[in-house]
Amino acid sequence: MKTVTLDILNDEAIKLLKNLEGLKLIRFHKGKTSSQQTKEQVSLSDFSFSKSREILKDYQGSLSDTVADDRRI
Repeated sequence: MKTVTLDILNDEAIKLLKNLEGLKLIRFHKGKTSSQQTKEQVSLSDFSFSKSREILKDYQGSLSDTVADDRRI
């Protein structure tokens, strides 16, 4: 037996798969949908750009202007 995960695109495909389940050729597992799993597993804090954004939130104008002003001091 092999396990695969599928994204079902329309209701007709589900009907066909249900017929295969009735013939005992495939079996459906009850579980979370991939969109629910994605929401639980991935957040913006998992990416490094969110930390950079937090550091840079106080800067006004372009970053190059801020760096140039800091160097003049």
